[in-house]
Formats: sequence, C-alpha cells, structure tokens
Amino acid sequence: MLARAMVGLVMLAAAACASPGVAATSPSRAGCHALRAGQPTTGPVPRKVARALPAGVFYLLAGPNDDSLNLWQVSNTGCERQLTHVRGFGVSDFGASRAGVILSVAPTGVDQLARLGPHGTVLLPDGAVSTVGIDPVGRVVYIRSPTGPGRKNVFQVVVKKSFLSARHVIYQQKASLIVCEWGPRRHIVTISAADANEHGPMRLLDIGPKRQVQVVRTGLPNVGNAQWGKKAPGIAVTAGHLGELVRPGGTTKRLPQGWHPAGWNPAGTKLLVWGTGDKALGIWNPAEPGHVLRIGPLPRKVFFAKIVWLAKPART
Repeated sequence: MLARAMVGLVMLAAAACASPGVAATSPSRAGCHALRAGQPTTGPVPRKVARALPAGVFYLLAGPNDDSLNLWQVSNTGCERQLTHVRGFGVSDFGASRAGVILSVAPTGVDQLARLGPHGTVLLPDGAVSTVGIDPVGRVVYIRSPTGPGRKNVFQVVVKKSFLSARHVIYQQKASLIVCEWGPRRHIVTISAADANEHGPMRLLDIGPKRQVQVVRTGLPNVGNAQWGKKAPGIAVTAGHLGELVRPGGTTKRLPQGWHPAGWNPAGTKLLVWGTGDKALGIWNPAEPGHVLRIGPLPRKVFFAKIVWLAKPART
C-alpha cells in the first residue's frame, strides 16, 4: 500500500471551523463498538484477541484490501472505533502520538497530508506526500515524492514543528525513499533505494538532528520496513518474513522465525509483532529474543498495514 504515491480526502466543513487547515469531506467517525460476549465483531480485531491485548491504546490501519484501508482505535476494554471513513483509495499511512494523528489519505489515488480532528480527517496545506510520522511533542515528518508541477526530480524528507508550522526539507536524493519514523533525540529513520536506478537492496538510513545521514547496517538481506521511537532501544526492521532489532551500537537480535515487527510499546521495552505464517499478533521481549508471547489470531480476510501502540489516546 505504501508503494503508491499517498494521501487525499474531503471532510465536513464543520471540521474546518473546529480547527485550522483545509477541510475534507467524509462521514463523521463512528462511535465505539463495544465487544460484548455473544455479539459479532464489528471491527477488524476479533473480540477474544482485543480482550487479550496489553494495556494501552492501539491504532490500526486495516481494511478489506490494501487499497481500502481506514484507521481504527482498539483497546482491551472491549472497544473498537473507526476513526476515518475515507472512500476511494482510503488511508495510505499514518503516525500517532499523544500529540495527535497524522495521515496520508487518498480518496482519488493521490495521497495528501491530513490530520485527525474531532470530527474526522482535515486536509493540511502541504499537498501530496507519501509516508508520514509524528513524535510525542507533535513534530511531523513526511516523505514527498517527485510528482506534481514544479517538483524537483528528488525524494525529500520534510519536517514541521506542528501540523500547521513551516516546512523544512532536511534531506533529499534521487533514489526513492519509503518509511519515515521518529527515533530518540530527534533522529529520523528512513529506507532508501540503493541508487536512483533502483538497483540493489534497500538501505536503512538514520538522519540526525543536524541533518547528518548514516547508513545503518543490519544482518538482513534487505529492508522493507522500520519502527523506532523515543524510548525504543533500537530500530526494529523487517525483510520479508524476517525481523530484527538493530541497536545503535550496531549489535542485532533476530526475532523468532515467522514473526516480524509491528510496533514498540510506549515504554520501549516490548515489541508488538505480526505472525507471517498464521496471521497472528504477539509480544516480543528483547530480553528473551527466542520467545514470542502469542496474543491471538487475526482474520484472514482483513488486510492489516500498520499498528501504533500508545499509553493513552492521541489528541484530536
């Protein structure tokens, strides 16, 4: 899903009045669907699995396929809430923190930057973007692809201090970039093609607060995704069915076969993981690298793209 150019949406005009930015149009978000015994599940996570989740709030990008994804909020209290109702090509990517939720939405196939407001999605004036992220204090990061009139033939990493603050390009290159996640101390992790002709395996890049760029070496043959965070002990990376933790000093720990990273817990001590064989959720502790605590299975007919694990709900 993240391979397409990302974002776009149009919401209630009331959303624009409630907060600045360009309003989008879409139904207001649905209320909480309580998961009571004996009732069918109305959200993407089965009742038994939702009840078995650890403490916290989980934001899930899910849908019937990778072109029809929307954002859900799930917790072990028995509540599943659909937060977006984007038609067309749905939500392409999102980032969530206590400061808010940033989105890449694409009802028409062109992804645009948006945020989650109290009444749904609100477009931001940045225009077309691809992958997005937000840190605990509200700093936004996104990747801008070389598309649109007047655009340079480069991929750019753009940061903003808040949803509506000025944009700053901190890194650019001709080779494609995918994924952008905040790490500790204002570091950003992204994944880069080896060169502009897309030859060779994808590389993991660490962009420092002074815009210094370092290639992070992993023990995997390629890199397809990466999760970091303010308190995470390292970068959790994915390559096909393989997963690995890369620590700042260069040491690595391989996840058990058949599991790959989904997202760090708020304390940065445990990693939510996906089962690549039987499509399940589990918890991996870096202190016990050979073991995964299984939470439960996920529906095979639901496509899951991303999960963010917070201690408390994000502000809207």
